[in-house]
Formats: sequence, C-alpha cells, structure tokens
Amino acid sequence: MKLVAFRIQCYRSIIDTDWQNLSPDNLTTIVGQNESGKSAILTGLLAFYNPQMDDDSLRGDDSLPKISCRFKLSRKEMLELFGDNEVPRGFQAALTKSGWHIDITRTWNGLDNTVLSIDNEDLVTLLNDLDTEVQEELRIAMEARVKRAEPEEEPTETQTPEAIIPNPVLTEAAPVQAVPAPIVLDETSAAEEEEVEEDEEEPLPERNILTYQEFLTEAMKRIPEFVLFEDHASYLPATIDLSAIASNRPNTRGLVGTRNFLKLANLSVDDIIIKSHRRSGGKIRTASKNVTAEFHEFWEQIIGGGGAKAQIEVELKHYTNEEKGKAGKPYLVFWVKNGEELLHPHQRSGGLQWFLSFFLQIMAASLPNAKPQILLIDEPGQSLHIKAQADILKVFEKAKSNIQIVYTTHSPNLIKQDGLHRILAVQRADEGDSGETQVFAARKLARANRDTLLPIFSLIGADISTQTVIERTNNVILEEPSAFYYISAFKQLTDDKRPMNFLPATGASNVRIYVNLFLGWGIDFLVAVDDDQAGKDEITYIENHVYGGKTDESERHLMTFTGYDGIENVFTKGDFRRYVIEDTGASYATDNNSYMKAASLSKLLTAISFYVRAMDGTLKFTDFDITTQNNIKKLLDSVSNKLSEIEVFTGSKSVS
Repeated sequence: MKLVAFRIQCYRSIIDTDWQNLSPDNLTTIVGQNESGKSAILTGLLAFYNPQMDDDSLRGDDSLPKISCRFKLSRKEMLELFGDNEVPRGFQAALTKSGWHIDITRTWNGLDNTVLSIDNEDLVTLLNDLDTEVQEELRIAMEARVKRAEPEEEPTETQTPEAIIPNPVLTEAAPVQAVPAPIVLDETSAAEEEEVEEDEEEPLPERNILTYQEFLTEAMKRIPEFVLFEDHASYLPATIDLSAIASNRPNTRGLVGTRNFLKLANLSVDDIIIKSHRRSGGKIRTASKNVTAEFHEFWEQIIGGGGAKAQIEVELKHYTNEEKGKAGKPYLVFWVKNGEELLHPHQRSGGLQWFLSFFLQIMAASLPNAKPQILLIDEPGQSLHIKAQADILKVFEKAKSNIQIVYTTHSPNLIKQDGLHRILAVQRADEGDSGETQVFAARKLARANRDTLLPIFSLIGADISTQTVIERTNNVILEEPSAFYYISAFKQLTDDKRPMNFLPATGASNVRIYVNLFLGWGIDFLVAVDDDQAGKDEITYIENHVYGGKTDESERHLMTFTGYDGIENVFTKGDFRRYVIEDTGASYATDNNSYMKAASLSKLLTAISFYVRAMDGTLKFTDFDITTQNNIKKLLDSVSNKLSEIEVFTGSKSVS
C-alpha cells in the first residue's frame, strides 16, 4: 500500500491543508519560510502512524487534530488483505471506482485517545452489509436449532389417551376399567431413530469474513512505516557491544546507525561472532569495502589537500580482563579513515557525520527486503557545503524506487529543475504566528508569495544559467524561463526526440551575454526569441555588435518565433483558458500574452504549472484543438530546422 495523499486538520498552525497529493515518483519536496508550517506537516504525518500528541501540538481554539492518509493498493494487495476471508460482493468494483484508494483517518478525542476510521462510504457499507448478512444467517440457524431441540408436549393427567376411552355402550352400572396394552419398544429401532435425529441436526453456517473493524486493523498492518529521520540518533558510534546489537537494547548510543550499516553490508551478528577470527575478519573487511564504495558514489568531497576520500572501516575486538564484567566479550569499533589517519566518526566534521548517517539510513531502508517506509526528513543537509547538498539529491534519486521520501528545505540546491512537479509550497496566510498554514500544490504555485517561492526562483536563476549541462551542439538560447518551460512541455507532449538543448536567459536583453560566452567557448548555438519589439531589438543588437551587421552567419544563428509576440499565443484562446491558466470563465478581446499582463498573472509560474501537468501526464497532446497542435508542431519544426542548418554548415555532429 502506497501513500498518495494526505490531509491534516486542526494541528499546530494548520487548520486544514485539504487533500494534498504526494509526488508519484516517491520524492516530495516541501518549501517555505521559517515558521510557515513545513515541519508541522512532517510531524502531523508521523502522528497519524504513531499517535503521540502533546499540548504544544494543539491549536488555541481547543479543536482536536484529525489526520487523514490516502493509500493506493493493487488487486493483489486487496486479496492479501482479505486472506482466506470472503471478499464482499461489489468490493472490487467500489475500489475501482475510487481509483483503488482507501482513505484512513485518525481522529483525536483527547491527547491520549484516538479513533481510526475508513472514509470510503461504499467500502464501509459493503463490509457492514456482509457482516449483517452473516449475523442474520447465524441468528436464523440458531433459532432453528433451538426449535428442533425443544421436547414434544406430553399428555397431562387430565387427558385421556384414545386407547383407554370407555366404550360408550357400557352403562354406569357395569363400569369397566380399561388397561392399556403394554407397548414394547424395539431397542434397535429406537437407537437408529436417535441416530437419524442427530444426523439431521444442521450445522451452523460457517463463512469467514472480516468485520469493518477487523478490515481496518488488517489495513493498518499493511501500510508503510512512517519514520522521522533523526540525524543524531543514527550517527555511527565509536564502539558498540555486540550484545547490545543482538538484543536491540534501547537507548544504546549508535544502535540505529550500526544496524543501518549492518543491513547495508548484509552482515548479521552471527556472521560477526563466528568462532573463526580469520573468517569473521574477512567478512567485516569485505563489508566495509562494499559500503565505502557505495558511499563514494554519492559523497564526492575530498578530505584535506591529499585528494583522499573518506573510508569507512570496522573492527571486531574483545574486551580485556581490565573491563570488569565484560572480559572477553566482543564489540565493534568504527573508523572513518583519511589516508593512513584513523579517526572515530564523531571526530570528523559535522557535515560528514550527518551525511554518513543520512546515507546509511536511507540506503538501508531502501533495500528490496526492507519493510516499506515513508521517510520524513526536516531540512536535510543544513550543515553541508553546496556541492554536498547536491549529493543529497543523488541519494534521494537512487533510493526513491524502493522508499517514499518527504522532505522540507530552504535550499535551491535540494530542488531539481525538472522536479518542480514534486513541490508543495507552504506559507502563513497572515503575518505573525496567528496566521494559518496554507499549502499550494505544484500546479497552484502561482498563488504563493515570492518569499515562499524564493528557493524556486533561486533555482531558476542559478541552475539554468550556470549549472545546466551545455552541449557542444544544438543549444537553443531562449529569452526567458517561461519559454523554457513551455517548449520543454511541448517536446514532452509531442514526444519529440530531436536534439534541442534549451537554455533560457532572464530577459531578452540578456541573450547577448550567452551569445558572447558561447562564441568565446566555441560552442554552437541558436538564438530564438519572441516576435515582439524587445525580441527584434535584441536580434538587431546581436547582428550589429556581434556579427557586424546582417550576414549569412547571423541568419543561421538568430531567429524569432514568427507570428508569436509571446509564446502564450501559440495556444488558441479556448485552449489557453482551459489548459494554461485553468480559468474557463476568463473573457478578453486581446491575445493571450496581453491578457496575462492585464490580469497581472505570473508568466513564469503559469508556465511552470503547465510544464508540471505535461510532465506528469495530466495533459495530453490530443487534448488541444487542431490549431494549437499545428502551432506547437510548427514552432518545434522551425527550431529543429534552424539547428539542422547550423549542423550542415559547420559539419558538427548532433548530440542527442
């Protein structure tokens, strides 16, 4: 069962988040300022799974929390949930109707008193109806059994059997005492008759079913485990006793980190304490090398000036006789090695300690045989260098196929340019602590304020202009980020595989900066700008100041999107209202681009919203009318054709 959405009500600064979807690729990013309520979402989700509550988590209006989670399950999971029990008629159809979703809500009636419920009325009704049906069958069968067991009514003393009724012709003067003839019973017949009666006793109906409450209990057993990542709790220790690991002794320093290491190394306590020191030592050394090699896939930082990377090493030792009560008992020693220098994990930098514990926990949790988890991480990597923060994203990307991750961040380095569909933006409705927390899904980012979206704006400014990989050929310089998101969406919608590497500037007048850089680096490029005055002016400037006037060379490298003074005008008005601004009631006589300006709509955030829906499959190319489809194809064709001209002239090879 996979968590696909949540809703938190009356918890800390949150009145009601409404239903918010998690990213379908298992990696959800929550952005927002300090005190906006990001952490409240994480702890609220944790409280659904582990219902601990304190006064500080309650709102001042005395309302009590209500936290709902929506889980998606497969048909196989449904059948496993019922096991040998009967599936109610119509249950699968009801699940299909709901998208195979089950909504479970935990409601607090007090700090220490919660109630779980299923919110899918159709499913609840079917479970209750089946329970009622079976109970009614049982009641009828019991009544029938009791009735059969009741003895037949025997004659009373005042009753006279027919066999001794006096002959009516006899007079009173001659009374005759009638004596009933003895009745002889055949014992064999009687026994057979009794046996027949026992055989006719119908058994009570046997139907294995789950009641509503039993079904809910079974469902809760199968949901993923919600885990809040606590860095200090999962740090590797300097030393740890094997007995503490084997017994899972609570409050043992470094126990979580050690168990994560052993899981990732595929080592058990039995592997370590085998009698042969040579064999156990070999297993431990091999495990250390394997974990270190995997760690190096993600941690690219160099320690010191010698070019050495951190090496994780583990030793098995035994206490000496000087250790009272522990003599001869085994324990592990952890080192983080730099060249020949051995230091314990806590002697390394805070950043390295954090990343190592983070790496071990996530990778251990994402092992194929691990219990499904939803890992909640609050502000990962605050103590890390910018480069190391990028390494966190690499760990996330590797692990997300087997584990769900929800994390909060302020850093643009922890957001991917092509991962904006993963974002939930969180902000306070009003200034101060009294304002309620508002949550905006990726499609609604335009409604959030600029400060809330600062990491996204920083990403767009940083990642696109300085961190995007620039190809040797097929680079297309666009005048603004909104064009980048629209055209990237067009390529996705049309499944266009032709090589085009889009690089947006931050305004038409900045295109010349890219041109000069690319010329200096000897990198091929094409400039493509809107067919408006600002775009034409930039083309003219580059022609005169870079190419010395209009030449064949400038013709090959410079173009406008002919007929579109704003890329929004690629859409018909109907499509623009329905699929871009999502406001079918918008009425305007101007073109789409002019309406955006008049209505003060954010070009960038509107483009991002459109891009997200194209990337996650919400929008299909066939949704648009034929005019819009032709305009999109024409635009992509014009870019590809110009790139082909450059390729033919320079003899450069396309990079796909």
